[in-house]
Amino acid sequence: MENAIIELKNCAKHITESNDNDGVAVALEKFVVQSIANNDFVSK
Repeated sequence: MENAIIELKNCAKHITESNDNDGVAVALEKFVVQSIANNDFVSK
C-alpha cells in the first residue's frame, strides 16, 4: 500500500494506491481481474 513505511515499500515488488484511494481494489483489479480476462488461470 502507498501508506506503508518507506522501508517496506523499498522491499516491495509492487506498490498500490493508499487505503484512501481504494488500494486493495486497485491491486485486485490489476492482478486478479486482468489475469482472469487474459485466461492466465488454469483449471485443474
